[in-house]
Amino acid sequence: MSEHTDVQDNWLQWLHSLVESMPTPAMVFTTPPRLDPKLPLKGANEALARVLGRSLDELRGLTIPDISDPEDAARDAALFLDLLAQKRTQYTIEKRFLHASGAFFPCFLTVWKVHHADDRVTCMATVTDISDVKKLEEAKRSSEHFVSATPDHISFLGLDYRYVAINDSYLRAHEMTREEIVGHTIAELLGSDTFNDLIKSNIDRCFNGEAINYEAWFNFPAENRRCMTVTYVPSRDTDGKIVGALVSSRDITEIRNLQTDLARFQKLEAIGRLSCTVAHDFNNLLMVISGATELARVGASKGKVVVRRMYLARGVRSDRECPNSRLVQSHPSAPTQSVISTELRRVGSSSRKAS
Repeated sequence: MSEHTDVQDNWLQWLHSLVESMPTPAMVFTTPPRLDPKLPLKGANEALARVLGRSLDELRGLTIPDISDPEDAARDAALFLDLLAQKRTQYTIEKRFLHASGAFFPCFLTVWKVHHADDRVTCMATVTDISDVKKLEEAKRSSEHFVSATPDHISFLGLDYRYVAINDSYLRAHEMTREEIVGHTIAELLGSDTFNDLIKSNIDRCFNGEAINYEAWFNFPAENRRCMTVTYVPSRDTDGKIVGALVSSRDITEIRNLQTDLARFQKLEAIGRLSCTVAHDFNNLLMVISGATELARVGASKGKVVVRRMYLARGVRSDRECPNSRLVQSHPSAPTQSVISTELRRVGSSSRKAS
């Protein structure tokens, strides 16, 4: 009996030494014949102490429930009972451990039954902190929600020009299901002409490591022809190798239509300003003629000359309003013949009649 006890003690000592030398957070505990819910720790290593924010001395006085989420107690007890009943020899679960700061952190706990004697089960367990994994998963869920909510058309293309993933806006624009797009090529969706003439050269540059941005018009079944600004960004794996392209397309049709309308209005405004300037200059010319005839009437000594120039002045005064009414017209249907030449001919005709 003493020899058996010595062998068992030597074996447990070897197990503790093994756990202490492991780089992975690990511990040893033994279940009593009647399951003790406290399950005191029999050994632990420095790696586990660091993860829990405690010293090895502090860990030796603790039990499994002391470092676990209370919500896990019932499940832990049931799994330990399975070990006692030899229903299983190991298991891996996700659970939360308690840090010395009072915060719980997620981890994977893997438990092995390494010795079973006298209705006692000795177990070794390793702990893997998965806090970073959980943060990445949360970030991924947030990004997926953002990608789904954005009105931009987002897609991921493989090096074979096939769609790997798309967002809901892309589906709505093309009035298709995800299964009808994912796994298919760009040419199958947008047509061979569009792919070869517009997309392929740009996407190939992206696959060579260049970020691409361009603007083009595309045909959509739901919204007809739309102007889109398209961005291709290379996607790389952890080794830096390009594995595809992230594509973002934004509808700027309304902006382009407004810019076209603004350019047209600005052109009409410029024509109107030019017409007003010409009319003003022409009125100045007529004022000079009218003033000269008035002076001639006052200083003339012969009635015939006075009458003729009075007729000329009257004709000039009657024609002074004509340029404003004709030159201000900026509509494309307005006459293209020189209005100034027409008015000068009318003045000359009035002069000949007076003579």
